[in-house]
Amino acid sequence: MPGVSYIASSYVKLVEMAGARAVPIIYTDTDEEIIRRYEMVNGLIFPGGAVGKHDASSWDKFEHVAHMLFTLALRDSLAGDPFPIHGVCMGLHMLMRYTTDAADVLYHGLDAKEHLTRLNFTSAAQKSRLLGGASGRAARLRARMAKDPPITIENHVSGVLLDTFLSDSNLSIAWTIVSTSRDRKKLEYISTVEATDLRVPFSGTQWHPEKNAFEWKMAAIPHSVPAVMVTQLVANRFVESARRSFHRPPTELDARKLNIWNTPPVYMSDLIRELDLIFVYGPRNGSRITYG
Repeated sequence: MPGVSYIASSYVKLVEMAGARAVPIIYTDTDEEIIRRYEMVNGLIFPGGAVGKHDASSWDKFEHVAHMLFTLALRDSLAGDPFPIHGVCMGLHMLMRYTTDAADVLYHGLDAKEHLTRLNFTSAAQKSRLLGGASGRAARLRARMAKDPPITIENHVSGVLLDTFLSDSNLSIAWTIVSTSRDRKKLEYISTVEATDLRVPFSGTQWHPEKNAFEWKMAAIPHSVPAVMVTQLVANRFVESARRSFHRPPTELDARKLNIWNTPPVYMSDLIRELDLIFVYGPRNGSRITYG
């Protein structure tokens, strides 16, 4: 529906479980408002999902905003103010688009809808900012993520094939592969990446860390203790990275005004049938809390 956007509450809960507060950045807002909000938050999640299936102008606007935010975060990070971005599924695709000269690096024929999959970790995984650790809980969890039964859920038909990534010098210089995965046809694609430049706290997952703990509509989603520990690890690492940013709202009142819970969420909405709880913005949004 033109003019309507949504945010899955599972992304909100993901950052909240690590001690952060969530602020919506609505792509239909003006650039000025989006930049104002960017300056008052200290991390971004580029979410999974879909945009503009029935309205090309929505996709154009979304991509414009995402690229603008990517550029701002990259600028600040390189200037010494680390600003993390984590891209999930479509969000990972956006990160790839902004670091290649290719018209389209995505392969659109993957068989990975509602797909539980193991992660095939590279040698970079041990030092990964998102999943790394030579010993302890993170190392044990990585070992579990590489085994059957899988504890990571993917839900996509598009992705960056490993061969495509390796043959693209821009991608292979800008990003380090932490893991790959295979779809039901055994095609191999990148599933976890991180920016190679350590000054830039950008990462992406083709899999959905937020779903294990907080989504129930899709029967394939794992809810075991190890699966939920994956959600917690990603939340902790992302929020810890966000704490290093110098971005802050000027006052606590500003923080409260920005908080996503000023808009009541919608449970079991017919707008997005794969998600349990969403925040809707536009003609169908709920009432908002106002502050005097």
